[in-house]
Amino acid sequence: TVWQSLTDTISGGVVRVDVTGTYQEPTIKTTALPFFEGIFGILGTEKIKEN
Repeated sequence: TVWQSLTDTISGGVVRVDVTGTYQEPTIKTTALPFFEGIFGILGTEKIKEN
């Protein structure tokens, strides 16, 4: 799909991956960068109706 193509292309710049620990027992933590986290939150919310 188009959405999958876009996310596959930009995913390297959207998610931060931290790897700590030892080679035998790594700890992997992924977090969305704040700028993109806000955009994706907006895409998933309903439109607010104005009075």
